[in-house]
Amino acid sequence: MAKDTFNEVDEFCWQLRDGINDLIENQVKFDDTSNLSGKEKRALLKLVTEKNKIHVINDTDKNLGPANADKSDVINECKRQLNAKLPKRKVCLNQARYLKH
Repeated sequence: MAKDTFNEVDEFCWQLRDGINDLIENQVKFDDTSNLSGKEKRALLKLVTEKNKIHVINDTDKNLGPANADKSDVINECKRQLNAKLPKRKVCLNQARYLKH
C-alpha cells in the first residue's frame, strides 16, 4: 500500500511556496496610479499575507503566470501524481543483460 504522506516532499513544496510568496510580498507595492480598486487591492494583499491557509498561488504551465487554487485540491493532485503507477515496458533478455551492466 502506498504511503499517504511524504514528509520531505511536503516540506520542500511548502518551502518553495513560501519563497514564492515572500518574493511576491516584497515586490507587490500598490501606488496611486494603480488601476485596481481599494477592494481589489485588499483582496490581493489578503491572498499574499494569508500564506497557504485555504488558497495557494502556484505557477502555471508554459509560464502563463500565477494561478490561485484551493489548497486541498493542490495537495490531492500532488499525491495523485506521486502515487501514479507508471506504465511498464517489456524488456527482452538481451536488453535486460545490457541494462544490468
